[in-house]
Amino acid sequence: MPSSWHGWLVRFLVVCCVWVAMSLVSSWWFEREVRPLLLAGQIAWLSTVMGLLLRRKLIKEREPNNTQFRWYQFSLAEMLVLVTGLALFLFFQAADDSQRRSTLRQREQLQTVVSKVLGPEGRLGFEKDGSLLISVCDRSFDDQRFAELESLIRDYVESNGVSIVLFGTGPRTMGTPPRWPGVTDASVDILLQWQDIKMLSIQGANITPEGRKRLLGLEKLDETSQAILNRE
Repeated sequence: MPSSWHGWLVRFLVVCCVWVAMSLVSSWWFEREVRPLLLAGQIAWLSTVMGLLLRRKLIKEREPNNTQFRWYQFSLAEMLVLVTGLALFLFFQAADDSQRRSTLRQREQLQTVVSKVLGPEGRLGFEKDGSLLISVCDRSFDDQRFAELESLIRDYVESNGVSIVLFGTGPRTMGTPPRWPGVTDASVDILLQWQDIKMLSIQGANITPEGRKRLLGLEKLDETSQAILNRE
């Protein structure tokens, strides 16, 4: 019996590891967020099924002539175990759905709050890891509005960070020069608070060479962003 337990335990661990690895690879490949609660529910159901299979195998080894259990027949205890496993799976799935809806509501509320600050064609987006993408097109955007934006998203940023900040042009601002004279070195201090920034494009902002040099202190900044800061 110990050898059977050990063998099935190893198989269970291998199957769980493979299942988790496949889920992580799938999330990465399709650029989806990892859903740990749903994964926990799947592991709970997998544990239930493998536990029942192990029980039947042990009974067969102990009583080779026992024909009580066929694949479609379940004892009361087995039915209870199956129902419990299914209930756990549904519980984790419901918790996952509730968490996703809560996250979606939080993001929608945040987008609504900051839309007026960002101005026309401004955008607050979310990367697959939950970090923020901030896009500014309104030419009247200035240090004061930047400070207001930072205040509005501060609580969210503490948990998720900001990964992309872009100053650019949209269809409605296509005919105006890409300049933001109101964004000065005062906004550099705000940007430096967001140490998770990987992509930064502030061409046209009224930031001095000294301010741009300070922005090179963002440790996760990609090579393209660093090259643009050095060039300007």
